[in-house]
Amino acid sequence: MPNNLQPAALDPVDRLILAKLDEDARIPNNALAEAVGIAPSTCHARVRALRANGVIRGFHADLDLGAIGLAVQAMISVRLHAHTRGQMDAFLAKAPLMPGVIRRLLHVRHRRLRHSRGAAQR
Repeated sequence: MPNNLQPAALDPVDRLILAKLDEDARIPNNALAEAVGIAPSTCHARVRALRANGVIRGFHADLDLGAIGLAVQAMISVRLHAHTRGQMDAFLAKAPLMPGVIRRLLHVRHRRLRHSRGAAQR
């Protein structure tokens, strides 16, 4: 669901639910309900409502990037010297497709720091 301009109206129980899910998105519903002090059926309905209203957009795995060979991360700010269509097309062909027009911020993952340095110079 798209991000609304108005923040969702959340009560203290909703905020507790979100805090617990932020700590552990795989927490079983009965444990979540117990942690926030509500019945499991109420908890399930609230989580469903938070998802339907776009407050909870999804559940994600927290990967150890080093364990999969991507130990070095870098944030790279990109500014093109000239704003010609050819240069934009060449840049976009090499960079991941991201929203924006002229400036880009790339979050890259590499096996070694020297690979990040090379990406920054290209």
